[in-house]
Amino acid sequence: DGRDGQPVRITWNSLRIERALDWLENNVDERVKLFSDSTQDATAQGRKKKTSKGTKNAHYLKMSDYVFSTDPDKAVRSDFKRDPGRYAKSAENCITRLRKTYRKVNAELGQTGAGLRIEDVVEGSDIANKIGTSHIYLIREQFPAWERLHGFWRTLPNINPYTVDADA
Repeated sequence: DGRDGQPVRITWNSLRIERALDWLENNVDERVKLFSDSTQDATAQGRKKKTSKGTKNAHYLKMSDYVFSTDPDKAVRSDFKRDPGRYAKSAENCITRLRKTYRKVNAELGQTGAGLRIEDVVEGSDIANKIGTSHIYLIREQFPAWERLHGFWRTLPNINPYTVDADA
């Protein structure tokens, strides 16, 4: 891939996913704009609703710049410079796949566990006994991004239908 001016096949390995999650973690305003800031949440928190001045694509472009402009693979860095829009679309597709997997995992956890903060699931606690800490450990092993995504999406009903209203 990337030889003779051919586009590089964009893959999302664990390093790139972690970098995307780092970007989301460090860019709270953009994250809120990407995943929807509700008027209800803004009012409850005594602030103005955060709206995106540009398109979501602009935020995905920033994310892809963070992920790919310093990629260990020189061919990827060069390809990113040639066609950053393709990488922005790939970042959006990656987040869509992560969202789909996150929702699937939460459906397996069900109402009892999917709305909780990860700190609330302490081994030996009542709630841990209800949902089983072994299930949480299995999730961490099979879908390592879940814990970080849960920090972003736990209270967003458009992403997590099992959200706990008290935390919203």
